[in-house]
Amino acid sequence: MHLNSEWIASELSKPPGLPPFSAVILDIDGVILDTEPTYRAAWIKAANNLGYPLNEEICLAYAGKSFAAIETSVLELFGKEFPIEAFERLSAEIWHDNAKSDGIHKKPGIDDLLRTLQELTIPFGLATNSSKASMQKCMEYAGFSGVFGMLMTKDDVVQAKPAPDIYLAMAKALDVSPANCLVVEDSETGLSAAIRAGTIPILIPDVCSIDVNIRSLAYAELSSLLDLTLLIRKHYSGCADKTQSL
Repeated sequence: MHLNSEWIASELSKPPGLPPFSAVILDIDGVILDTEPTYRAAWIKAANNLGYPLNEEICLAYAGKSFAAIETSVLELFGKEFPIEAFERLSAEIWHDNAKSDGIHKKPGIDDLLRTLQELTIPFGLATNSSKASMQKCMEYAGFSGVFGMLMTKDDVVQAKPAPDIYLAMAKALDVSPANCLVVEDSETGLSAAIRAGTIPILIPDVCSIDVNIRSLAYAELSSLLDLTLLIRKHYSGCADKTQSL
């Protein structure tokens, strides 16, 4: 059979199947919610109002990081004279005002993914570098309050991502080995945490720049949650077929 180059390219571009897994852990920012643009807008406006030229390009490097890490970066950029407490207070006020008026958009495919996980009775949870208070507000503004029973934030662990603590803690809460947890991340920080925790890391890139060496350690790189849902359904369909053949 003759295989043309277009067919080969098409086959190579298809995402791989999934290994055996028993639970799914999702990051929030950039994975299930489109929060990153809302954070950047608040940081930029707050800094500009304080007289400092923070911009979109600079803020893109902050995606996926904890606010403590962002504060450190801002101080390194503008110097110790930068009014960090005023920046934190003002950016929070701006963010809440914007989120109240405009809401926070869900990432495409999240509703289908949640229905699939519930239908297949696959345990799932959220693990975020945000504080518990910030996470609860995000979920409220996105209309997700009360949807997720299993939540883990930076407040629940000793070290935030990129340390593995949060994923190890969530795997324990789900009563599943980390090696049997699919972890969905969009950033280098989160992907590093998932890899260090020994999970099955799935990368769905958002706006973050990711080191090619770390990126290559993801089990699979997908374009959206829609792709993940299709893979999960295909995986469980295959498992059912094998069971019926026994």
